[in-house]
Amino acid sequence: FYVISGIEYAMSYNKSHMLLKRISAIRNEPDTEKRLMMLQQLNGSLPKDKRLNIPSLITNAYVRKALDMIEERIFVSA
Repeated sequence: FYVISGIEYAMSYNKSHMLLKRISAIRNEPDTEKRLMMLQQLNGSLPKDKRLNIPSLITNAYVRKALDMIEERIFVSA
């Protein structure tokens, strides 16, 4: 039981760490089109109940807000 719990914790930690790295990469990407593509890929990789309904017209401000919302959905409500 403890070994499985440790493995599950490590896997959960690794997933969280990878999500944070992806979010950071999107935040640091200077090219708007690439940021949007990266956000859409990230959003598509999330569990359906954690995904955002991304509007068709997107600004840099929305990308920042969307990343904040993803962090909140993944890490605060976990």
